[in-house]
Amino acid sequence: MNTPYHIIVKVEEAYLNNKKLNSGVEIVVNTSIEKVEYLNRQATVVGVPEGVVIKPGDIVVMHHNITRLSYDMQGDVAKSNYYLGDGLYRVPPEEIFMYKEPEGEWSALTPHCFVKPIKKEQEEVSGLITPEGYGSYKNQVKNTGTVAFCSEGLDFEKGDSIIFSEDSEYEFEIDGEVYYKMLEKDILAKVI
Repeated sequence: MNTPYHIIVKVEEAYLNNKKLNSGVEIVVNTSIEKVEYLNRQATVVGVPEGVVIKPGDIVVMHHNITRLSYDMQGDVAKSNYYLGDGLYRVPPEEIFMYKEPEGEWSALTPHCFVKPIKKEQEEVSGLITPEGYGSYKNQVKNTGTVAFCSEGLDFEKGDSIIFSEDSEYEFEIDGEVYYKMLEKDILAKVI
């Protein structure tokens, strides 16, 4: 499938509302269409315009609004403006942040970069010590991380410890791990 401007992707489910526990029991973690963190941000590419590095069959990480449901003027649930039908969505190329071949490694697309947050061992809050893993942002060293995926030709590379600007990060879960997506310009310094 060739397209003139947009990348066409196939998404199995718009929301990832269920989680499987270690015991094998599946639970519902979300019943709302408003929660961004439960939107599916990964899709399989079906069609691409000419001159794009992404190919049909690749897996992409995209903006959360691509699959997001909303309420129409009558209060009924409406599909995304990007929805084409049968699980297909059109995605502007600038709304795709990272891609990989089915058995390959992730590659970030300029100007995006993905950073693995650096965790604190423990945090003391009001005289209480909270265990590691308590809360999403609460156990991270503020504005620091390790570069996980970035474009080539930058002054930093995978594995570098970096400092990034305040409120520039957006949390993504990729392959079961938490990463922060940010623009390359938001990386302020490399820690040597």
